[in-house]
Amino acid sequence: MVKVFLLLMIISMPDMPSVKYNALLYPSMEECIVARNEYVTTYNSKDQNYKDKLVTDAVCLEFETFPVLGLPAEPIGLGA
Repeated sequence: MVKVFLLLMIISMPDMPSVKYNALLYPSMEECIVARNEYVTTYNSKDQNYKDKLVTDAVCLEFETFPVLGLPAEPIGLGA
């Protein structure tokens, strides 16, 4: 198993039946946090009219997975 870091971006808009989400994988928590901060900064730079029509937040989650092709990650041993 390897550790990956999932940037989960959650989006809510008026009159939508549910929230939407997008997720990206990163090989380190540091890279995930940088991407999260850029995402949140971009949203915060939008005007209030935009924010009235779209609410979003993002979190970085640590996740154990089988190796992901193309994503360098260090083995962490067998997971439970």
